[in-house]
This record gives sequence, C-alpha cells and structure tokens, in this order.
Amino acid sequence: MVVDWNGDVVLCCDDWNHREVLGNLKEKSIEDIWFGDRLKQIREMHLKEEFDKVPICHACNKKTIWWLIN
Repeated sequence: MVVDWNGDVVLCCDDWNHREVLGNLKEKSIEDIWFGDRLKQIREMHLKEEFDKVPICHACNKKTIWWLIN
C-alpha cells in the first residue's frame, strides 16, 4: 500500500492512476485503512488466487505475499 501526496492510500506502487484507492488519511487512520473491509476483501481474493477480481492486480507480474501480513 502506498500513500500519495494528497493523502490517498492506493493498493500498489504500480497504481499510478489511482485505480484502487483504499482511503484517504485526511478521513481515516492508516490502521483503519490497513484493517478495513476493502483491503480484507483484496487479501482474501489474493489468497484464493482470484487476481482477476482486482483490476490493478489482474495483469500484475509482481505478485508477492503481502496479503498475509495482518
């Protein structure tokens, strides 16, 4: 997860166009975003190898085990 200049927290450092914004630090804490529903859903999809359900992840060639961290 990456925090951009405007406070947007995006899923990935390759998300230059902010396709998957998880929240904004002006509105939520980083802890709330990290343990939030959307990131939980994404972790579950990754564990099931359902990468196609997250558009930014569908064509990714850098898959890691980040979603196991909680």
